[in-house]
Amino acid sequence: MRCDSVAGERELVERLLGAGHRRFALICGPADNVVAEERRMAALSALAAAGIDRVPEERGDFSYTSGHAAMVALHTAHRDIDAVIAVSDHMAIGAMDAARLQLGLVVPRDLSIVGFDGADAARWGSYDLVSVRQPVRRMTDAAVTMLVERIEDPSTPPEQRLFTGRLLQGSSARISPDPA
Repeated sequence: MRCDSVAGERELVERLLGAGHRRFALICGPADNVVAEERRMAALSALAAAGIDRVPEERGDFSYTSGHAAMVALHTAHRDIDAVIAVSDHMAIGAMDAARLQLGLVVPRDLSIVGFDGADAARWGSYDLVSVRQPVRRMTDAAVTMLVERIEDPSTPPEQRLFTGRLLQGSSARISPDPA
C-alpha cells in the first residue's frame, strides 16, 4: 500500500512552474527512507524535465524541527530561491515558520512552500499548506482486506497497490490553476 509519490510530486512541480517559479530547493527526508527518496527523485525528475537541474537540497527527518533548520540553511546559502518543496508536511510547516518568523519572508509572496502527506496540522489556518493528501482511509481499508484474504487463503499471491493522492489547495504557495 502506498501513495503515488511520483504523480503527486510531478503535479506540485508542474503547478509551481505554471505560476512562474524557476528557483527551487528541496527539503528531503532521510536518505535511507524509501518514500522520502521516491518523493525527492520524483521532484528532481519533474524539475529536470523542465530544464531545472541546479536544485539545492537539505535533509531532514520528517520533523518540524528539521524542516525549520533546513529552511534556515537553504536560505543562508541560496537567498534567491522562490519555491521550496518539502517531502513531508511537518517539515514544510517548520520551513514556513523559519521563513516567516526567523528569516522575515512573506509566504507565499517571497517564497512558496509545499508539502506532502495531508497532515491535519497543514490545514490549520496559520499554515494552510499546499500539499498532496494521501488517501489514508482507502489505503488502510485495502490493507485490511488484503490481510483478511491472505489469512483466509495463504496461497494468495503478494500484491502491491498504488493510490493516487489529491492536491490540497492552500495559501502557502503561488501555484497555477488545475490544468484539467
